[in-house]
Amino acid sequence: MGLSACEAFLDIPADPQLVGSETWRCLGTQAVMQAPEVDRAAVQVRACDFISSNCSSVATGLTAKLCEKPDLNCSKPIRSDIRDANGTLDFEVETGGSVGAGFDGYLAVSSTSMAFVPAMLFFNPSIRETGDAPIVLPLISTSSLANILTAAGTKAPDPARGYVFIAARDCEDEAAASVTVDVDRPPTDRAVLYIDHGIVSGAARQTDGSGLAVISNVAAGAVKLSGFTAGPMPVRIDEADALVASATITYTSLSPSR
Repeated sequence: MGLSACEAFLDIPADPQLVGSETWRCLGTQAVMQAPEVDRAAVQVRACDFISSNCSSVATGLTAKLCEKPDLNCSKPIRSDIRDANGTLDFEVETGGSVGAGFDGYLAVSSTSMAFVPAMLFFNPSIRETGDAPIVLPLISTSSLANILTAAGTKAPDPARGYVFIAARDCEDEAAASVTVDVDRPPTDRAVLYIDHGIVSGAARQTDGSGLAVISNVAAGAVKLSGFTAGPMPVRIDEADALVASATITYTSLSPSR
């Protein structure tokens, strides 16, 4: 029996990987999607200024719209009247209840006088219940974006393109170090950067303890994002669909604990 036949018979992937860390123990199991137990869930998003120490400065003057996932321009918002209270955005989403799969749309966030780069926060995994803690949204000030990218050694912002801010999580839903991320765009058509001790770095090749990464200058449209364990035998931890808009930062998480 040839190698390809053995792979098919044993259901071995073309690039088999080993998972030996407690952090990633769930990667060897098939995730079971639990239906929501409630029809509506409360969501709280805490917006902060990314360049402040540990994102400690609250970002205020925000308005937000709740949008369906395929609606790139949020032309038909579910809600359009969400405003922050001292940097906190509170709202509810429909989960679909026992026959649903949760809310997987996004929150489109803008700020007074364009103080912060417009944001689209995608919910991955989908919202199925009221969370125990706020979702943190680290906004980047419009005035600092060019300096951040230039310091990282990448191209200056292209107003026709967008950016993706990824939070990698592990099986315990904690920030995951040693993760690499990618997007379904040619390597020459984007730059993958990682947060290294609070700084966006073009030299780092994987996430640090913050689990954060940035993909810059991504062509607008639908994208598929992927995360992998770093090392000679990478294992995919998650993949997610999202949208990228011009001059906007897309935020999402990659997590195997769905």
